[in-house]
Amino acid sequence: MVPPSHMQMLYAKAAARNNQCKFVEFPSGMHMDTWLSGGDHYWRTIQQFLDQHVSEKRETEASSNYTDFEGR
Repeated sequence: MVPPSHMQMLYAKAAARNNQCKFVEFPSGMHMDTWLSGGDHYWRTIQQFLDQHVSEKRETEASSNYTDFEGR
């Protein structure tokens, strides 16, 4: 298991190179039960990440596919 202090160090290193990094703490979460102990906050955090990053990718892919289709 990774101690919380190591996760904070990993976050700090990642955030130094990427300003979109976000550290979300779940104090009662353990290695295999954060999804359960984090409750709604855990799932909302996952959904926010997907909404922010997956929708952008879909829009980019859709435009790319449209351009490819029209260009041929």
